[in-house]
Amino acid sequence: MPARTRNALWLWLLGLALPTGLALAQKPEISNVFPDFADLRGIPHVITGESFDPAKTEVWYWSPPSDEAVIKESAQTLGGALPSLPAEPPKGARRLATLDVEKQVIVAQLQGEVIWVKNPAGWSAPCLINVAKPFWISDTKAPQGEMLHLYGFGLRVRYKNFHVVLKNERATVFAPVIRMAREERVADPRLVYFGVPPDTAPGRYDVYVHNSLGGEFGWRKAGTVEALPRQKPAEKILDVRQFGAKGEGLGNDAQAIKEAVSAAQKDGGVVFFPPGTYKTDETILVPSGVSLRGASAENTVIEGIGYDPHANRRAWFTGRHAPGAPVVRLSDHTAVESLTIRGATSKGRGGVALIEAVPAELKFPATAEVTDLAIRRCRLHAQEDMSTGWAPYANRAVYVGPRSQRVRFISNEVFGGVDFREIRRLDMIDNRFHGGNVHASAYDSLVDANFFVDSPTRFLVYPRRHCHIRFNEVHQAHRSSWENAEEIFLVHGGGRKSFGLVTSASPTTLADKGQSWKPGFYKDATALIISGRGFGQYRTVADNTADTLTLESPWRVVPDQTSEYVVGAMHVENDAV
Repeated sequence: MPARTRNALWLWLLGLALPTGLALAQKPEISNVFPDFADLRGIPHVITGESFDPAKTEVWYWSPPSDEAVIKESAQTLGGALPSLPAEPPKGARRLATLDVEKQVIVAQLQGEVIWVKNPAGWSAPCLINVAKPFWISDTKAPQGEMLHLYGFGLRVRYKNFHVVLKNERATVFAPVIRMAREERVADPRLVYFGVPPDTAPGRYDVYVHNSLGGEFGWRKAGTVEALPRQKPAEKILDVRQFGAKGEGLGNDAQAIKEAVSAAQKDGGVVFFPPGTYKTDETILVPSGVSLRGASAENTVIEGIGYDPHANRRAWFTGRHAPGAPVVRLSDHTAVESLTIRGATSKGRGGVALIEAVPAELKFPATAEVTDLAIRRCRLHAQEDMSTGWAPYANRAVYVGPRSQRVRFISNEVFGGVDFREIRRLDMIDNRFHGGNVHASAYDSLVDANFFVDSPTRFLVYPRRHCHIRFNEVHQAHRSSWENAEEIFLVHGGGRKSFGLVTSASPTTLADKGQSWKPGFYKDATALIISGRGFGQYRTVADNTADTLTLESPWRVVPDQTSEYVVGAMHVENDAV
């Protein structure tokens, strides 16, 4: 058979199988929409995905009925599976004009709460947008009548109500949303306060939220809260003077303080320091469940003494020229309140800050976490004269080590700086800083209404994920901390990252056989698809082996061998106001 005839036959057979060339076409898939939260007026949205036809792609949207009656009725069914979205646009859906369409990207100003993309092969799966995206609640336990705050995207939509429901198998409780004073001037769409109703039955509740968009599909789980009885058990308060402390600023009260702390440790309690100056040459080791409390920062002082600034000493995680030991060392479930703390001690543990928080038991490599710390209404003087220079503690009034959780640093005045390393749920609120470097590497945290004045260095933040930074002020700053940088307020993106091509993937994994990662190294990191199938998606890493990432939530579009990725500690879903 001549070659021309043979080729013509092949073309004819191909034509029988694919008369229009559409049998190879795939339905479109939506991998990501950004932004996918409500009330960003006039900002174009970017849809990434697969099988978008630049000439024949359509985008449709639909807004489900969402009046107050629908929202309250649908709240009664919370706790089970969420209702399924329509597979195709229902009656009332409308087509949306697009600004640009490429093979993997659509640019449009989206409307509605449910969108679909259509090409000649059919409809994509529906994608829900503009409903509330809650990220964290300020606490997991709250007495009846207590106020909590909630952070997320698209929580508050202009001219719409925000709803909070506490739900368990016995009750559905609508919690009141609380308006703060500044909301008359500027309402924060991403931070909402709500109360646990005083008559809420004690118990554990799932918390659901609704921003008045999306109707029965608009409810989203924000977390869990345990409602506690309003009557708190009486605190056990131990006065250090009952153990022999004088507070006259003359003698050494270390032994009396140690005995008071030991007595408080038996049942958990508060060691109270009446007005006075209490000197100690030993680090005050605060065990779990114990708090140190003064009459006020103006009237009660704890001062570290006995440290010779001319002598070198070694501390457990410092170099050979470490400063003196800290005045206070905190562990799990501890607090320091209403005190002035200054100086350094000659006997103790540690040596990098005035107040340190470290695990009760040290492990190497460090894997333990410190949980539930509070430093409130204190004045911290962390500037000491040395023979070798000024202020050895200038950058370290407070040090809280990596992987700690639930740290409250509220309404303090700091002469020096603070260092919070990889904290999960840090509240740094209403503090005044003088002359020190502020470093905060945090997840799920609030940095609100802090004032930085006379600062010789910088405010440096690594907001890893779900951090809200708002209403902070910097005055009389002086830029001299790094030779190659002039920033005063710096949001830093540093961190080790890996790039590669996907070898294989499942809905909840990504594998790259060419890698040799340290197991667990990328836990809590972010994996982002930067090209190929699934472009634009990002997911949190739950854990990793030498060559495989396991994800906290499934891919919308599973990557394949065309997909390129990056994984590392990146800024995800944070904002600064």
